[in-house]
Amino acid sequence: WRYILTNTKEGTNSITIGQNAGSSITSTVGIIAIGKDVCKLATTPFSDQQSIVAIGYETGTSMTIAHRTTLLGSKTGGLISNSAANTLIGFKVGTTITGWVNGIDGSSYNCGVGCESFNTGPSSSRNVFLGYQCLIGDGLNSSLLADDVRDCVALGHKALRACRTVENVAVGSEAGTIITTGKYNSFMGHKAGSNITSGNYNTFLGYKAGINLSAASSNNVCIGSNAGFTGVLNNQLWIHNSQTND
Repeated sequence: WRYILTNTKEGTNSITIGQNAGSSITSTVGIIAIGKDVCKLATTPFSDQQSIVAIGYETGTSMTIAHRTTLLGSKTGGLISNSAANTLIGFKVGTTITGWVNGIDGSSYNCGVGCESFNTGPSSSRNVFLGYQCLIGDGLNSSLLADDVRDCVALGHKALRACRTVENVAVGSEAGTIITTGKYNSFMGHKAGSNITSGNYNTFLGYKAGINLSAASSNNVCIGSNAGFTGVLNNQLWIHNSQTND
């Protein structure tokens, strides 16, 4: 075990506790690293690299350049590097995101709490999530590379679970849970939009709203419990409490 307290010769105002925790710190400042292998690669100074908190077994193990980052949970944010302003809390949260990929500044400005959530593409940014297995895309399948997810909000158990795209909002347990490539959708309610995969520009509000529409349906508004008719339909408006095409 390795214990380094404040104002050490190697790390200015840093605290590390745990085997290999912060073991490569040279000139970074303001790091709190607690747990085995936490921030063990943190070496390279950033213009304002500070306020980094990482707590948990193998949390932030590959972090080098980062700042304003909080990682709490076992194996959370293990590959994050070259990123900023992430707050990730929970077991195995953000295990697949990294940072700079092909010159793109990614994996920044994400905020969320959940177990096994936010395991998306390497440069996913500006996402908010709360719940178990939200925003995981293909991230839990090691044989597949998840796509980047940006500007999404997922609140609820498995909300936007399979999402691999951008600008979707889902609020409710399993809301939009199997959407993959669809964009610009808003789902609010338990299992709202839970049958949509590739549809775009849908707005569903209510318990199981739009659940009867087929996967590619787009540009629809469904308001009410089970609102929406069965089939692939586009450019429709339903305000009702059951299946209807009126």
